[in-house]
Amino acid sequence: MNHDVWIGHLSSNLAEAYFETGKIDLAEKFAYKAINSEHPTIPPYAIYTLGQIHAARNNFDLAEQAFQQGIPVV
Repeated sequence: MNHDVWIGHLSSNLAEAYFETGKIDLAEKFAYKAINSEHPTIPPYAIYTLGQIHAARNNFDLAEQAFQQGIPVV
């Protein structure tokens, strides 16, 4: 029934929503859940959110790595 696809999409959306509301730890949890969904259309969005999370934590090296990882996927 492709529940894994829906879980991946929902996890990516939750990661973005939690990031936008300042709940960084929850955002990170759901970003990784979306990235691990292994559905080809989901990881780019979650990777972008993960890059934003790293930047918000002033970890610019990890942020750059996340953004660089997501570029070829798009």
